[in-house]
Order: sequence, then structure tokens, then C-alpha cells
Amino acid sequence: MSEVNSSRVSLLIASGFAAYAVHEAWLKLSSTALGLAWLLFVSTLGAAGLACTLLVGRWRALGLLSASTALASAFLLVAADLAVSISAGRVLYSTDGMAFVHGAALEALSGRNPYTVSLEGYLWAFGLSLRHVTPTMDGGFVKELTYPSLSFLAFTPFLGAGVEDLKLAVLAFYAASLLAAYLLAPRRERLLSFTAAAAVLTLLSVNGVFDVVWVLLLILSLNARARGLRWLSWTLLGLSASYKQLAWAAVPLVALREARSEGLRSSLLAASTCLAAFLAVNLPFMLSGPLAWARGVLRSAWPGLAPMVPAGGGLVSLLYLGVPLPIAFLNGAAAATYIALLALHAVSAKPRWRLAWLTLPLAFILLPRSYPIYWLCWIPVAALDPGLGAAQPTEAKRPAAGRARWVAGLYA
Repeated sequence: MSEVNSSRVSLLIASGFAAYAVHEAWLKLSSTALGLAWLLFVSTLGAAGLACTLLVGRWRALGLLSASTALASAFLLVAADLAVSISAGRVLYSTDGMAFVHGAALEALSGRNPYTVSLEGYLWAFGLSLRHVTPTMDGGFVKELTYPSLSFLAFTPFLGAGVEDLKLAVLAFYAASLLAAYLLAPRRERLLSFTAAAAVLTLLSVNGVFDVVWVLLLILSLNARARGLRWLSWTLLGLSASYKQLAWAAVPLVALREARSEGLRSSLLAASTCLAAFLAVNLPFMLSGPLAWARGVLRSAWPGLAPMVPAGGGLVSLLYLGVPLPIAFLNGAAAATYIALLALHAVSAKPRWRLAWLTLPLAFILLPRSYPIYWLCWIPVAALDPGLGAAQPTEAKRPAAGRARWVAGLYA
């Protein structure tokens, strides 16, 4: 993509992000003069960016306008998110996941295994209503932690230091992710990569969403691999998988990448490092409550537990129109799509790894619970993946006739 087109696309993304930010923050900030002024400022930047995208050809200031619009919009969303707790005078969360993580961190600091206790009380302590809990098919709702252990261990230092609102801790990780996005963006398309990554990283850090941590760890893992730090790379990948289950989808893809460049044995050794990092974080809780840990982390597949009510904006949205879609069908379709994507990249003569990240949402769109954040989280990974620009080990040539046997061995 040429520099001019890259600038235009990044400015178009920033303008769209500005429109979204103004829409989301209007009700929370328009009641104050300062908030209204910032809303109008971001609206002006977005409108100016859209006009420049359509009317201006070559202009160096396009890049500055794009970055300024993205950062101003991000600040607007962050301010709107914090305004809720500030106006209430206490810690308030808008998702049960954030309340559970805060509660689990407090339980861990008290010496208890958070997987073995009910965390329902933390829902009400942090202002959650029944509208914001995760309902189950038996008429109840989720009352326990359903994430791996790093999801709450990452926040225990902040609570230990006296931070009462974990939104501030998420913002610290968010600031680190923005710095990483700027430093790690490929030089050839730095502006576009940074703008796209910054917009999505913001969405992963506000309104009760805290996925920015595992995405940051995955991005750092890919960049460590490009710099030859393979074991650090796989350790970071294991930590990413220790935070949220979404990161698990990245592990086979990165293992496939390793196998194609270094061989199957190297891939297995690297995957062992990833598993060791995962176990180092989770094993203390697995040993003190193995069934409780497994029932929480593997809840969606655990026999005997009522499934979560299907929801989201993917294929499952057809349920709202009266189309009968069994949960087993949606799970099967998602799994089949994911395996097909892996197989496609395995047999491709010249795999495109950035495209691999961007096609992962095709599997998540089919899940029974499919929210836009599940699809968008892969954009910063694709934008900041150095695989295309960095020097990579030369892949060993393999006869076309033997490629199928190699793939079968990889997944055996």
C-alpha cells in the first residue's frame, strides 16, 4: 500500500473511531461543560479527518491528524468510563467479568483459592444489576470465576498497593499497550498499524473489558520471536493463555508457524515452554482445587453445568429472528471452521500470517456467545505482527506430495 493510501485509510479509521467514541461517551459527559467541549473537539477532529480523506491528496499533516484523532477519541472513551465511578463515589463495574476478577484477586490476597468459593457477593458489591450478569439456560447465572489464574493475579499487585478501582490498573496496561503499539508498528506502515491497533486496544480496555492484557502479551510474544528470543516468546504466549481463553486460539497457529520455519520437533519443544508457563501460573490453584479450577476455566464444555444463554452479534443473532440454532451446532461449526483455517495455513505454499490473524474471527463469529470484541481483538495482533517485515528463518522445502503427511503428523 502506498504512503498516501496508507495515510488515508488510517485517517478513515481514526474518523470512524471518533464517531464511535462520541456516540458512546455522549450521555456520560455531555452534562458538564468540560465534557461537552471535549465531545465537540473530538467530533471536529473526526469530521475534519473524513473531509481530508475525501478531498486531500498528498499532505504530510494527514498522519498527524490521524494520530491526534485516534488518541483524542481514546481519551474520550477512557474519561467516560472513569466518570461513572467518579460520579458515584465508589467502585462500579459494568461487566460481571471485571467484578469476578476483582473479587478473585481479593480472595487470593486473603489466602483462599478463588475457584473454590462463590463470587456472587462481589457482583452486588461493585454495582452489577441482573441486566449485566451472565445468564444460564437453567434460569440462573454465573457466580464463579471462569478465567485462568493470571486474569486476577495480574491485578493483585495493584490491590496490594492500595488501588481500589481496577479500571486504573487496566489503564496502566492500556498505556503500556499503546507504547508497545507505537514502538513495534512496522516502519513501512507505522501510521496505519498504530492507528488500527490503538483504536481496538482502547475498546479492549474500557466499559468493563480487560482483554488488553492478553493481547499485549501475545503481541510481545510475536515480536520476541522475530528477534530470535524464541523461549521468551513462548513464555509470553503461555502467560497470554493464562489470562483468558481467547488466547488459546493463538497457540496452535503460532505452533504451526514455528513448525513451518524450524520443524516439528522445535515446535513441540517450544509448545512445552508455553505449557510450562501456563502451569506455573495456574498449578497452585489447580492443586488446591482441581475440580473447581477445571469447572471454572472449562465451564463452557464441562458436563452437567447449565450452558450460558447464547448471545452476541454473530451467527447466534439469528436466534433473535426465530431461527432454531442448537448450541451443539454452533460449537461444532466454530470448531470445524477453526480447524479448516489451521489446515489451510498448514498446506499453503506461502502462508500469510497476518491474514491468518484476520481470518480467526470467522470461527468466533459462529460461537453461541459471540461478541464483537471477540472478533476485533485480533486486529492489533495482525497490525503489530512483525512476521511480514522481519527476517524469518527459511522454511525447509517439502515435496508437495508429502505435505499432507507432514500436516497429519503436526496435528496427531
